[in-house]
Amino acid sequence: MRFGLALPNVGRYSDIATLVDLAFLAESDGWDGIFLWDTLHYQADSQEVCDPWIALTALALNTERIHIGTMVTALTRRRPWKVARETATLDRLSGGRLIFGVGAGDEGDKGFTHFGEEQDSRTRAKLLDESLDILNGLWSGEPFSYSGEHYQVQKITFLPTPLQQPRIPVWIAGTWPRTGPMLRAARWDGVNAFAQREDGTFGEILPEEVVQLRAFMDEHRESDLPLDIVVSSNVFAAYDDEDAQALLIDYKDAGVSWCLQSVWPETDPEDVRTGLQRGRDTWYKYSLRE
Repeated sequence: MRFGLALPNVGRYSDIATLVDLAFLAESDGWDGIFLWDTLHYQADSQEVCDPWIALTALALNTERIHIGTMVTALTRRRPWKVARETATLDRLSGGRLIFGVGAGDEGDKGFTHFGEEQDSRTRAKLLDESLDILNGLWSGEPFSYSGEHYQVQKITFLPTPLQQPRIPVWIAGTWPRTGPMLRAARWDGVNAFAQREDGTFGEILPEEVVQLRAFMDEHRESDLPLDIVVSSNVFAAYDDEDAQALLIDYKDAGVSWCLQSVWPETDPEDVRTGLQRGRDTWYKYSLRE
């Protein structure tokens, strides 16, 4: 099981120097990934926001080993051919360390509601699928054309290709047990899943639900490539909290391949710096790397 840090690009974390410092510390402390929100205005009514792609470029230039990426990009408000250029460039710049987390977007995100972007959930699902198909085709480096309901691409070749082959890993964000997002994830490289309860509330997916999710993916996956199952948990707390420690062990046993520590804009960066070292001590102590 690998461990990553998911940071906002909002508030104190809109300062790129802060993000670079945290990425350097995360790499030094043995973390495996650092991911940024890709938001224009989410939770930012009175806070500063930085562009995540420029920030990721700075992270790539100031680290050597750690994976970087978005968590998540609302691809439905982006031009897929522009994203193809950005991601291929960043993958090469980072030496093949980019992971691309994508989703349909939050319905209340002002990046949609205040700029005339598509808000219908079914239409956004179609836009997401078409965008992913176009990305994959343009990443191939081969002549590519596309005719969809929302996008048309005349035959064209994009070079250079990403450094990673057969493609940059794509993680799909979605809610378990909703079938649509989970079937989409089964076609790609990873699933970043949250759970919807019977009462309609949402929360972190539990280890027993991960077992069900893994069985679903095994049933519907057509590729032989590995599939990452990504969850969020309080890795920092597991340093001295037995319940948090037990949860990480249960996640590992359930087949989770990445566990992310989420950070919110109100979190003090000093607490993150402390937590990074504690996280390292936690997974080595409990053999969670194995």
